[in-house]
Amino acid sequence: MAPMIAIAQEHTLKLVFRIDSSTYTINGIEYQMDAYPVIRQNRAFLPIRFVVDPIGAFLSWEGHERKVIIGIENKKIELWIDKPMAKVNGIDTPIDTDPEVMPFILQGRTMLPIRFVAENLGAQVNWDTETKEIEIIWTTE
Repeated sequence: MAPMIAIAQEHTLKLVFRIDSSTYTINGIEYQMDAYPVIRQNRAFLPIRFVVDPIGAFLSWEGHERKVIIGIENKKIELWIDKPMAKVNGIDTPIDTDPEVMPFILQGRTMLPIRFVAENLGAQVNWDTETKEIEIIWTTE
């Protein structure tokens, strides 16, 4: 009798957000947000909880520093409100080539640059100019 071999099964989450819309989908199922993605400095921003919660990432707010900490597996991202520099695994990392791209607070919600956060967590990010949709694809084994 041959030994049993464990085969890793890949799992994919596909999140789709639309600028100025409070609905989004996870693998085709529609959900509601209490905020919505916006464009600032030609970049998409949204409350990051709607991205990190479905993938099981850790999210923390340190009010005294106005800092957001996001972590999953061996990745840790730290971002500060109104600062164009972040830390990725302890290394200073510019958020964007445009120094005006930085986290901000809008109507009491912390808005983070979605591409920077998602890509540094290991996700693929696609932007559809016509529909103004942000697609985030997260694949795990």
